[in-house]
Amino acid sequence: MHMSKCKYLKGVTEHVSKHIVNVRNLCRTLPGQSDLFAGNGTRCALPIEGPGGRVAVLELNQPGRLPDTGVPVLQNGSKVNDFVFDPFDDSRLLVGCDNAKVYIWKIPDTGLTETLDDYESYLMSHTEKIYFVRFHPLAKNVVVTGAYDMKLKIWDLTDNTEQLEVTCHTDEIFCAEWSPDGRYLATVCKDGRVRIIDPRKQSVREGKGPEGSRGARVIWAVDMTYLVVSGFDRDSRRQLLVYSVGKLGNPLYEETLDVSPSILVPHYDEGTRTVFLTGRGDASIITYEVSEEYPHLFALTPVKPEGAHQGIYFLPVTSCSVRDVEIARAWRLTQSSVEPMSFTVPRVKTIYFQDDLFPDTIPPSVPSMTSQEWFRGENKMNKKISLRPKDMRPLSEALRRPPRPGSMTATIPTHTRLMSRRKKS
Repeated sequence: MHMSKCKYLKGVTEHVSKHIVNVRNLCRTLPGQSDLFAGNGTRCALPIEGPGGRVAVLELNQPGRLPDTGVPVLQNGSKVNDFVFDPFDDSRLLVGCDNAKVYIWKIPDTGLTETLDDYESYLMSHTEKIYFVRFHPLAKNVVVTGAYDMKLKIWDLTDNTEQLEVTCHTDEIFCAEWSPDGRYLATVCKDGRVRIIDPRKQSVREGKGPEGSRGARVIWAVDMTYLVVSGFDRDSRRQLLVYSVGKLGNPLYEETLDVSPSILVPHYDEGTRTVFLTGRGDASIITYEVSEEYPHLFALTPVKPEGAHQGIYFLPVTSCSVRDVEIARAWRLTQSSVEPMSFTVPRVKTIYFQDDLFPDTIPPSVPSMTSQEWFRGENKMNKKISLRPKDMRPLSEALRRPPRPGSMTATIPTHTRLMSRRKKS
């Protein structure tokens, strides 16, 4: 029987004193390619109804009730379809719009105190509306965009120029996800194919994707051994599919879930190999362990916070309290509030550092290379760091039982014990 380390994980919404409440006029009509809610440890962004493509930016260190009159927003001048923060700069936000432009915003250190319409710059090369924007996980100033023109474009934000274009898709691109090492893009397309693309070499491998046409998402898992795809079957039921990265042709496993119009958006934690999935309007977060053991997905305890939500974003594992065995932290957007969430795993010996749950990890907010290096074909990874506090002993060391004091086995050398047995015989 498979034993999951996080089988009984627990997720809770933190105290109301940390919530941002009275969020008004939330726009819920962004396409399925967007998470609808984005942020980091400093601030979050969410779409607001009304003309001009409005995005509100809220400071997380200012909880409480928002004014009834609304909040300052970023005015983009066109319908907003997606937005994302720079992983290496908490103040830079990119917004993709209907007019085929991606606007680059610099958020003031003090947050938004007035409505702004003076964006820093914009990207323009697509011929149709932008569907999604995704930053490179390692190279600073590298970003990929996908649009209704069925193309992926990769940009260098040091001079806002298009550097690469991918044209292998034959229909709407549902999603694109960078591999953890930053070499590849995994995509799922409405043409029924899942692809792994090396954009610098312009090489493509593909396999059979979900049959449904409502949308899809993809993540890399288990040290880039598998892809986990969230999509729909032909009867519009939500499903999960697991693929081998080395042999993409057909899924290794498929699991059918429920009927819902919203796509399950995944977040994956490599340290615990846990994937968290939830969709717009859902009132629960379903969780699985991704394993090399068939069927590769093992259900964990679902998390059911109070009420439905519209989006969730997770913080890096470096934000977690390892002393509390907290494996994930997140912010949850409901129709009228922004709430912090904590996910923990029950353990008995919490005085020890749970090194089986918190392996060394790559620092998330430090780039490993420049955009120029990446476009030249270089591949660099940062050295991993330990999450163990200096005053905590690893659990793995504590579980190594030393020999009992006074025992014969502990005090008599092995060769002496063997000679004694020979004399007796």
